[in-house]
Amino acid sequence: VGATLNTHPQTLWVTYQGFIQVWNSADLIARGQVRCKSLDRCYGKTLPPGLLDLLQKVLQKRWPFLRDSSEQLCKSAKLDELRVDWLLGDDKWGPRIGELTYMGAGSRITPPLSMRLARAYAACHLLRLGRLHVEGTASSAEL
Repeated sequence: VGATLNTHPQTLWVTYQGFIQVWNSADLIARGQVRCKSLDRCYGKTLPPGLLDLLQKVLQKRWPFLRDSSEQLCKSAKLDELRVDWLLGDDKWGPRIGELTYMGAGSRITPPLSMRLARAYAACHLLRLGRLHVEGTASSAEL
C-alpha cells in the first residue's frame, strides 16, 4: 500500500508507513521519465502552495485509517490489487472514497496481450481450485 496525488503523480509517493517521499524531477527526467503534459496543463508542474503541508497534516492524523481501510476493501473483495481514490482535506467530512478501480490481470495493457494475461490468470486460479484440467501438464497439486 502506498499513495500518490492523482493531480501530481510524479511529484511524490506516500510510503506504507505514511511518510512522504518527494521525487527530484531532474532525477526522474535523467532516468527517462516523461511528464504528463495534460496533467501539467490542468494542474501545473508544481504543487500548489501549502498542499504538501496540508497533506502531511492529513497523513499524520488519518494515514492508518486510509491504509487499513484500503487494505480491508481489497481483502474483502478477494482481489490481488485495488486502487482506492481518497478525497482528502475537508475538516467537516474527513476522508471519503471517491472511486474504486480494479486493474488486475493486465487490464491496462494492449488488448491482445491483456486477453492472454487475463486467460492465464483465470486458468491458474481454476487449476488451483481443481476446476480446470489440462492434459499433458503437471497436476494442480504439483503447481
